[in-house]
Amino acid sequence: MRKALFIGEFALDVRLREVTIEAVPWGNIEMLKNPRDYDDVVINLFTLDPERFYDWDVFESRFDITTMVDILQYGGRVVILGDPRKQLTRYARRGNMLFPDLKHLYRFYTCTGLSIAWHDAPGEQTAVVKESFRTYLKHLRTWQYSARGATLDMNNPKTVAYVNALQVRGIGVDVSFQPICKSRYDSAIAFEVVVRFLGLRPGALSVDVQGDSMPLSERRLNPLVFLPDVGLATSDVPRLILQDLYGPFAQTSPPAWTSRLAVPGEEDLSRKVQGIQAEVESMQREVKQLVGRREDLRDAVRVLYATDKELEEVVKRLMRELGAIIEDPASKGQEDGWITIPLMSGERLLGALEVKGTEKSEFSEDGRRQLHDWVKQGIEKFAVKPKGIFVGINARKTIPCERPWGFSAQWVKRHKAADMVAIKGEHLYVLWVLDKHKMLDREAFWKDLFTTNGVFEIQRHLPASLDGLEVHLQGVIQVSNGAKRENKTDA
Repeated sequence: MRKALFIGEFALDVRLREVTIEAVPWGNIEMLKNPRDYDDVVINLFTLDPERFYDWDVFESRFDITTMVDILQYGGRVVILGDPRKQLTRYARRGNMLFPDLKHLYRFYTCTGLSIAWHDAPGEQTAVVKESFRTYLKHLRTWQYSARGATLDMNNPKTVAYVNALQVRGIGVDVSFQPICKSRYDSAIAFEVVVRFLGLRPGALSVDVQGDSMPLSERRLNPLVFLPDVGLATSDVPRLILQDLYGPFAQTSPPAWTSRLAVPGEEDLSRKVQGIQAEVESMQREVKQLVGRREDLRDAVRVLYATDKELEEVVKRLMRELGAIIEDPASKGQEDGWITIPLMSGERLLGALEVKGTEKSEFSEDGRRQLHDWVKQGIEKFAVKPKGIFVGINARKTIPCERPWGFSAQWVKRHKAADMVAIKGEHLYVLWVLDKHKMLDREAFWKDLFTTNGVFEIQRHLPASLDGLEVHLQGVIQVSNGAKRENKTDA
């Protein structure tokens, strides 16, 4: 299904089975959506009112040279109806004299990135060069202007910026001028401008062929088409343009009263359509629910790269899923949480949490000092010393399995001296994955964590083989001899 956009006042009384047609009048140009969303764009300059103000800021912000190129390079077409000079030139009175105001014309040219060499001599005799838009152009009898060529407007800052941006990528750009219908003295009455990309260095241009990238020396886009006024009524233009764009299968839109008619067999088909639509809606609801559940599951991955409050929340979520009871801080600026682990013996382990994420390769002393303060507050709050638990990720923009150790010898020494433990966020994720596969002894893990002073060692909680878990741990820890191991095992 193709989508066509008509910009300007069009009497759209036609429909096509395989084309969705939308129109935006010049008077409502602020309703213009992203033109890149359409396959074909027809811009009707005939219907511009010379006495009316139009919001060219809106048009220029949504349709510029990059927009036009994007439409043309992905199989779309852009057609401009009318003489931009005639339809876009305004006149200002100064005393008894009228002077042309060309700012609207210049802004339109900015959108195309072109400079066109116009010729104002009128005439009647024509010669067809190409069969393009034959249905529309067969009504051409006389003309008031023609064109002799088109080039990129390198006096336009936006065009210059676009060309320079392509050149940085090793891509050159030029345009070729091709008449569709010309006068007896070879100037074009209707014409195409074809943009061509040129590979300035090997590999700058390529095309995907059955999954393989094939280098190109040049790439030609679909043409930008300029068509003259052929003297038809406004209501006749859309039908002819649509027939030239999509073939002679445009149909007249049905009057409203035909909607009350039902043809034989229509009721049965309508009931089947309604049934299928109900099934589709049910499946869509189910898909939405499943997508939501999938996103909830993937939320755990944030423990590998997040920071600040986001990291705190995902750490506490994983710990809760591993059996921890976590009391959130009473107010902002306090500990990241109090953690309680109920053991099968009835004993309860108590800890204070501090969570840190950093882009630096090593953890600073700040988090460790804060955790030391939370432990002191815990003694006052619970009349027992809680275990200080530091959870952190360092070099968080680096893939976890390639991250440095993160703990300096001095940091570890002080952490041990304070009877506190540190565990890396990626190791907490690995333990969570193992638990999901029923490969983790939760109680053994928690006891080990609470009795460790210094940096927690994950190795003794990894099974001999992690076959089948590679997809869940890819990039988190390294694979060696069929088992997962990290680069660094001791500080």
